[in-house]
Amino acid sequence: MSKQMSNKNKFFAPEIGALVACVVIATLILILVFVFTGASTDNGGAELTSSIVVGDDESDVSGAGEDSETSEESKAPEIKYINVDNANATEGDLILVNSNHEYAFPSESELVEVYEYKTSSYKVGDTDISLNKSVVEKLNEMADAFYSATDKNNLTVTVGFLDSEAQKEVYDKKVDSLGEEQAAIWAQKPGFSEHHTGLAFNLSIYPSDGDKIGEGTYKWVTDNAWQYGFIRRYPADKASVTLINDDPNHFRYVGVAHACYMHLNGLCLEEYLEVLRERTVDNPLEVTDGVNRYEIYCCTVSGGGFTEIPVKNGAEYSISGDNCGRYVVTVKM
Repeated sequence: MSKQMSNKNKFFAPEIGALVACVVIATLILILVFVFTGASTDNGGAELTSSIVVGDDESDVSGAGEDSETSEESKAPEIKYINVDNANATEGDLILVNSNHEYAFPSESELVEVYEYKTSSYKVGDTDISLNKSVVEKLNEMADAFYSATDKNNLTVTVGFLDSEAQKEVYDKKVDSLGEEQAAIWAQKPGFSEHHTGLAFNLSIYPSDGDKIGEGTYKWVTDNAWQYGFIRRYPADKASVTLINDDPNHFRYVGVAHACYMHLNGLCLEEYLEVLRERTVDNPLEVTDGVNRYEIYCCTVSGGGFTEIPVKNGAEYSISGDNCGRYVVTVKM
């Protein structure tokens, strides 16, 4: 009997071993399936997460399979806050300088001599005429474009930056020739002139060919100056606002987005700053210059040493004081 049992055990031993091996293999397969299934689920969750970073150097990474509400929320650019020193509230391309808003001369100057940086497309009346370097660069672009369009290089910058003493000489001459009341509508008192800023200049034609700036061939200048960030500062129909008589030769740099809006809507600088007064980061003025889109809004200068200004995180922006108690934020979208 024991011999028979021994033979029987020998007969079933391979089958038992095979069965155990199958069980082990099946268990391993189940474990592997569970592990890989879990990993696949985690990856799927990652693919459904969406984000967007606004900025020139970042790309939009959007996931598939989201509902529209989640997608829109994830694409909304975040707002960050920056502290701006209130010493800057009287500086920038949009500062208002007129008979009611005195210019605060900065401790550091951005002035360069136009003659040193100009192109051959225009002339200067004197080698010591100065403007802010950024203004000269845009003036070069405009004069080059004018020359390309008309084959004329006789635009001439006759006045640029003037310090208080030089402006006093200009104003006193007007008083001597016209009297004080009339002088005030043709020139500003020292301290209240745009020529202090380095952002303003006068254009004439030399040698003259019979036309004036804004007439004939030179109408191109007044029609196209906005594309380079310039405005005619004292048009005839705005004399009641600017308090200065028509001066077709006086141009002022404000930046392309702002010059575009003023040109299209027939506004002088005083009127434009009033339009901006009520614009906030939540309700900006939207401007398109044909190439770029901008959002523009104001922030009131705080009572402390710094003003907290909201800007869109990752966006390209600039901030200018307006010399009226506000900062103007320009965001390039």
